[in-house]
Amino acid sequence: MLNLLKKSLSWALSAIFVATPLLAQQQPPVFVPGASPDPVPVQGPALAGRGLKIYVLVGRAGVNRLRDGVSSVPVIEIRDRDDVPQEGVNVVIEVPKSGPGATFPSGATQRSFRTNVTGQIVADGYTPNQMLGKFSVLVSADNGINQAKLSFQQENTNQTMLEYQAAKKNAWRKWAYIGAAAAGGIIAAVVLTRSSGSSTPNVSVNPGTVIIGGR
Repeated sequence: MLNLLKKSLSWALSAIFVATPLLAQQQPPVFVPGASPDPVPVQGPALAGRGLKIYVLVGRAGVNRLRDGVSSVPVIEIRDRDDVPQEGVNVVIEVPKSGPGATFPSGATQRSFRTNVTGQIVADGYTPNQMLGKFSVLVSADNGINQAKLSFQQENTNQTMLEYQAAKKNAWRKWAYIGAAAAGGIIAAVVLTRSSGSSTPNVSVNPGTVIIGGR
């Protein structure tokens, strides 16, 4: 009976933790003046050349909130294989030519930049278009000897900051309620079984079908 209780509680706790996003260990966020107010911690490189690495300091999984006028302007850092920032590297930012995306001055869908002494560039002139949805941003780096490329996702949305945060919070709460309800039901079933007599009957736990916001 004790083993059954342990297994039941383990199943219920799993239902809660599976729904909770895993927080990967990341370096502290890097804030760059004039960039997006929603910086993403240093990540990468997703793809690197033989002697270059591309790091996305700001903009990975960025959300461009059109109604708020908030843009997740990419900030990129280029390092060598020893993680030393590289000055003077040519970096090209490219977005889709159609559909959700962004533009640079004169409606261009790509623009070249040169890294500064810290190996960084800010994609000045980056302006999300008015089409809603997710899109990929392609980054290319070239120092004349080595090249590297990577891409990352962004999204254009009409949700305000408060609406976006509320949607994420509600999604987490739904899964937490499901896990708590499952745990309570399992514990109650085991307690009732133990109080029914000294014998140890077989206990069958069927979580059933869970419907969230469905019809």
